[in-house]
Parts: sequence; C-alpha cells; structure tokens
Amino acid sequence: MSSTKRRGSQFFYYVVVVILLVFGHATPAAADSGGSIPISAMTIWSPNLVQNPGFEDGGAGWTKTPAGEFPATSFWRSKWGTADQHSGAYGYSISNLCYGTLLSDHIPVSPNADYDLYTWVRGEIDPDESKNGLLIRANYYDASGAHLSYTNVFANNNGTVPTPVWQRVGGQVTTPAEAANVRIQLFNYLSSGWIAFDDVEFNTTADPQTNLAPNPSFEDGGTSWTETSSNHFPATSFYRSTWAAISGPHSGSYGYTISNLAYGYLLSDHISVNSDTVYDLYSWIRGQVDPDESERGPRIFVYFYDAAGTRLSGYQSPYSDYTGTTPTLEWQRYGGQVTAPADAATVRIHLQNYFSSGWVAFDDVEFIDTTNPQINLAPDPGFENGGTGWSDIAAWQFPATSMWRATWGPSSPHNGTHAFSISNQTYGYLHSDHISVAPNTAYDLSSWIRGEVDLDESTKGLAIRADFHNSAGDFLSHQNAHIDDGETIVTPAWQRVGGQITTPSEAATVRIRLYNHLASGWVAFDDVELRRAIDQTPDPTGVYDSFTNSPGFEIGDPLDGATTEDGEETWIATPNMGFGDGVVTDISGVPGLFTARIPVNGDRLENARKVSVELVSEAPVGDGWVRFGFLAEETGGFPNNGQISMTLRFDGRIVVYANHSQIEFYRTPPPDPDPAHHDGPNHMRIEYDTLEHTVQAWLNEIEIPIPSPDLDSYNFLPNLAYAGFQFATSSSDVWADDFALDFTEDPVAPVDPAPLAISGPLPTSASSDLGGSKTFTVTVSGGSGTYLYAWQHGDQDISNGGGAYSISPPPGEPASTQTSSTLTISPVGAEHAGTYWCKVFEGGSVVGLPSGSSTLTVTIGCATTLTLPTDVK
Repeated sequence: MSSTKRRGSQFFYYVVVVILLVFGHATPAAADSGGSIPISAMTIWSPNLVQNPGFEDGGAGWTKTPAGEFPATSFWRSKWGTADQHSGAYGYSISNLCYGTLLSDHIPVSPNADYDLYTWVRGEIDPDESKNGLLIRANYYDASGAHLSYTNVFANNNGTVPTPVWQRVGGQVTTPAEAANVRIQLFNYLSSGWIAFDDVEFNTTADPQTNLAPNPSFEDGGTSWTETSSNHFPATSFYRSTWAAISGPHSGSYGYTISNLAYGYLLSDHISVNSDTVYDLYSWIRGQVDPDESERGPRIFVYFYDAAGTRLSGYQSPYSDYTGTTPTLEWQRYGGQVTAPADAATVRIHLQNYFSSGWVAFDDVEFIDTTNPQINLAPDPGFENGGTGWSDIAAWQFPATSMWRATWGPSSPHNGTHAFSISNQTYGYLHSDHISVAPNTAYDLSSWIRGEVDLDESTKGLAIRADFHNSAGDFLSHQNAHIDDGETIVTPAWQRVGGQITTPSEAATVRIRLYNHLASGWVAFDDVELRRAIDQTPDPTGVYDSFTNSPGFEIGDPLDGATTEDGEETWIATPNMGFGDGVVTDISGVPGLFTARIPVNGDRLENARKVSVELVSEAPVGDGWVRFGFLAEETGGFPNNGQISMTLRFDGRIVVYANHSQIEFYRTPPPDPDPAHHDGPNHMRIEYDTLEHTVQAWLNEIEIPIPSPDLDSYNFLPNLAYAGFQFATSSSDVWADDFALDFTEDPVAPVDPAPLAISGPLPTSASSDLGGSKTFTVTVSGGSGTYLYAWQHGDQDISNGGGAYSISPPPGEPASTQTSSTLTISPVGAEHAGTYWCKVFEGGSVVGLPSGSSTLTVTIGCATTLTLPTDVK
C-alpha cells in the first residue's frame, strides 16, 4: 500500500477528544460509516453537551412534539425495528408506519391437537418503507387464561405479500400440552401501506367442516375481535367496510383493513343553487400520491339538498383520480360541470384525498353558475379567511389522515397566502431540553440517523436544527445543522449527519430539534452530539496536526523539529520519520520502528479533568502495527509498551497498555464485525480521566471494553511527560495521519468536606461464649474519605493475624495503617475479655478520632469473667 494520502470522500475530520457516549457493539454499518455526511472541518472535539444523547435514559432531556395537523406522526423509542439502535440499547424513530392487530376472543381448543389456521388477505405494502408486513399468529392460553406460547402460521418479512388480489395464506398449528384456548392475531406489522383480512378459518384437522373462528367474515360488526395498536404508532388505522376500495370483502359483505392510508375530505357549507342549472366546479390541486400504495387519489364531488336540507339521491363528481397517477407537485386545475336537480336548493362541495398514501393540496376552488360566470359561489375559495365555510373531516377509521391549512410545504398556496392539504405525511420532532452555550461561538451538531423515506411522496425529510434562546428563555432564531431537501441520504444503514452552527450574540441556551419533516416514511435517531467546535487556530487547550497545512512541509522532510499546526509544539521524532503527501511515514525506505512525540504541558495537564490522544492511521498490513498514547519517560520511547497506549495490529488485534500491564482484545480471527478497517483509515482515541483514574479507548467510534477501570490494578503511575505515536513497518507501508492531543479543562470546585465522624460507634458492652466468635465494626463518614484504623485491646495494639485476631480483609500492614473497619475474634478465649476500642485516622494524619470503647464479657460455663473498661484514650 503506497504512502500517498488515502482520504476519500468517505473520511472526514471528526476525531473525538472527550467521549460523549459509551458506544456498544455497533453494526458493520456503524463501524464503517462510508456514507457519512461531513460535519465540518473539525480537528478535535470538546465534550458532548447533549443530555441523554443515545436515548438510553428513557426520554430524559427530550420532548416529542407532533404537529397538531399531522396526527399520522408516530414516535417510538425502542431497541428494535425502526428504532434499532446505532449504539447502546435504544434508538428513537419518527414515522407514520403501521403496527396494529386484530385479536380474536378466546376459542376453546384441545391440547396436543392439530388445527388449520388460514385467512384471506390482500393489500399494498411498500417493501422499501416497511420493516415487516403481514403476520398471522395463534396465541395459546391455559385454563386459567395464562399465556403459554404462540405460533406464527404465516410471516411475511419482505413486504412482497400481500397483493391487491385476495390470497389465502396460513398453515397448521399444534396446541401445547396445557392449552385450553387460542386467540388468533392478524397483524399489519411495522409496514407502510394497507392489509385487508376476510374469511378467517380455524378448523381441527379431524373436523375441517367446522370453522371455530368467531365472526370469521366480520359480518357481525367487530364482534369477537379487538382492534389493538401500539401507542408508538398512532398512524395505524382500522377499517371494517363493504367498500371495494380497500376493505372490499373476499366474500359476504365486509372485510377488515389495517393501514396508514389517508381518507379525508374538506366539506363546504351549504351553498344556494338554482334548480336545473349547470355549474362549473374546479379546484387547483397538487400533491404526491404513491399509486403502488393507493387505491385512488384526489377527488371532487358534490351532493345536492332540497329546501328542507334533505340530501338528494346520488352525487356528481366532475373529477376523480382512480389511478393514483395524479396529482403532481405543480399546481393544476381539475374539475368539470355539475347540474343541479329539479328540486335542489343547496349544494355541498367535497374535496377529498381518497384512500391514498401521500398528500393532496387544494386551493382556489371555483363554483360558478354558467349563466352568471362573474360570481364565484365557493366559500373562502382560497382558504385565506381561516377556512371559513369549510369543515375538515377525517374518517374515524383512518387516524393517519392529516388536515393542514398553511402557507408552505404541501400547503404552499397556488394564489394568496394559504392552501389546504390532506395527507398521511409525518411532521414531528424530538426537542431537547435547554443546553447552556456561549454566545458568538461555533458548535458542531450531529446525530446518527437511518430510515426509509419515499422521495416521491415527501416534500422534505430529515432535519437537524438548533433553536437559540436568550438568558430569559426567549426564542432568538434557529440554524439548521442539516436539512434534507430531496437528497437521497436516509438509508436503512446508520449514517452520521450534521454540520456547524454559530450561536447569536445574545444566546444563552440552545434546544436541538430532530425532525422528520413533511415526509412519508420513517427516520430513526441516535447518539446526538453537540460539541464546541475547535478549529485549526492555536488553542491553549490542545495540540493538533494534520501534517498538511504546516508551513514549509514538503514530501520527504523529516518530522523531527517541525512545529505543529495547532498548539505550537515541536515534534521530537526519529530522523527517518517524515512527510509523505499529507501523512507521516518513513522516509528512509528501510523497514523499522518510528517514534514521534510532543511534550505534555504541565500546567494544562494539572488543570485538566481528562486528557486524550487521537490518531488517524492506515489499516496495518503485513506485520506492521500502529501504537499511540502517553509516555512517562523523557527518553521518548514507549518503555515496556508505554505508560498509557493502544496498539492496532495488522491482524485486527487491539491491545491497550496501562504502564507495564496489557489488556488484549480481538484476537485472530477477529470477531464479526471487525472494528478495524483493513482498506482505509482508522480513527483511534484513548482518554485518561485524571479524577476517576480510569482509561477509555475507542476504535472507529466503537469502545474497546477495558475489563477493569481501576488502573491501580495495572500499577499505573500518572506521571505523563509526552504524547505521541509509533508505527512499525516490515515489507509493507504503515502511516499516520491526523494527530490530536486535548486537555479538557473541567475544574472541580473545592468542597469543604464534612467533619470526620463515627456514625456507627462500638457498642458499650458485648458478650460471647467461650470458643465462639465476635466481630466489632465501626462506620465512619465525612473527612476525606480515606480512612485508616488502629484497633486495641486494653492498652495493646492488635496485629492482624495475631492469635485469634483478624482484621478483614487482611491488609497485611501494621496496626497504625490498618485499612479495615472490622475486627473479628475467633475463637474467643478467656484472655480476650476486656475493653476494645478503635481509633480512626483521616488519610495520613497523626491525630485520630476515638470510637469509644466496648467491654467484652466472655461466658465460661455458668461463670463469667468481666474486665471493666479502662479510660478511653
């Protein structure tokens, strides 16, 4: 592999300095985010300011907000399906998908018996937008009604079934040994579209003529069946009907559909008409309707009424789209003529979105008497006057139907300022709590996203926005870190998208909005990041070098003595380490070990809560490797594998070193997914928390699971002197790209500790049988939290392990430095009677706090030996 710079469009500068999340095992798509959108020309990152960025802590820090006009919007925080997480355990999806079931009443069955379960189905499901689809299930219950198990007799997981033509699907089930009842469940399962059911069959194989399914053709209302939808998916609609459109029955009069289709209309007030008169009825229409998911589309029709207000028989429709091929995004005028009957006195106009998936907008309605064409009789024809004279009506069976009078989006007007749209699109967002920010400051805002949005049905789509507020909480303005205006970027694979925002001069807080913005489909969000942007100007908190912009750098120049781009530190490097077209590699042409390092500033380190090193390197090949981290010795090497360092080996092994101990992961063969790229750059990060005394490490945003965070067990000594990296080459080339060293200043305000106190003193008296066991314990609070204990019997110090005495756990130290608050005497002898006391020391102090004394009485047969207490010392 050549040493030329290998930065395709898939690699961007988002090296993370201070961890915002604890990444779990991600999918291969998360590990290799080749389709990611660049956030900004970032170098190093500041801490993540987002509360609950991965939605792991319930909905803490976030508010879900659907637009009132778009009840089809669904919110779902989950571990699977559309909200299958990018990392951690949870993701959050915003969608208008269906998830609903028809559940039958309990049906008596025999145990260990075979039954045939079938139903007739038809529908239209978009596999590109759907997670699953049709599912037919038998749920088993015992005699007490307790659920036992279930069997899926049919499960369509690719959205290819059903079709608009009725089909019979199902299979055979065998009831469990304890089964007494079964309940049939008919699913439309996480899909976009509709499914109709009819003629359910549940028969014993021994008696196939008898159908045990209750109300199998839904002829008797909804008797014996229960509509059940997930509260996460309010877009789910139930519809029992005789209409041929989508609930047209397979047999009998009724079928039952579960869908997220739209069925709604605008209904005008009564308009006076003249009998036997011809009228022109038109409306301007635009929209996006998916013909593969829709039964019809936009429609204009009227009903006439007599003088008493009684509706006359029949209706007239000057325009109906029964193909789903219209409308388009461009406004078009549709309509025709209607004729008022002889006894007509009034008419009501219906503007309908008729069993369709998508949206239809109406504007500039015309209802004109052909004998007097100068007067438009339609009320508020351009919807400019608040919708006066119109009622919006959604079929109750179709809660996915949304009504929206507005000035933009689907309701961008043809003329005037308003139009009215009827749709099942999504318009909702997750809104974070207020996050403190600095004014006039750049921040990087991003989120991991995935989803399926139908561009043919959607006006916009994904949006990530920052809303700025002043110190009083007043809204100032907003900026979009990312908005999808039709680009095909939302895929089922996780991607990271976002951009840079700059706070206004009066900004005090920001609220993040994660939108699914006037789209048909679903979008899931996870791992939101808001970080103060750090550019490539000198920064007192860190050092950065991309090895591309430093003055005077040329291919072949040695790294030793060169000044970093950011931080103005000088590199100390082996002489044959140098530049190769924007990366650091060897310039000798001879395989070997190459080391580069820079000093760690003592003042900055002293004030830092966390200190981290990041490196981007090519995937090792051959038997080469790349190592980076902190050094503790001025010699500049990585003695005994380094003070804190991480190595990526050619075979995918990852080794984290803490002083003289190593923790190795991902041995050959590497697990699936392998987090190490073997055909592109690897982003590595290691972080030391100076207060918690812990180390964390990441490779390509995947956390390396260090088994023990306690570095004391690895003999760690935090005397950091240098930060840097090494690479080793054999016959193949290894190189290093961007390098970042960051000191995250997080000063901890001094807190006066509570005074040292013994909250659980020794009892004033105690007793034990001869040969028994006795334990004394003191409980201490306050002070520094580091306590030492000195136990005494009478005026004699107690040594751990001295005779019957034990101090648990045995620290093996002299009495003056014992670190346990528990003293055990076993077996108790007569010589152990007397006074016991303990003195507690705080840290290494000389003066201790006495515990008070306890007098131990030892019982010997019927007699007792009692030693009276001496003075407390």
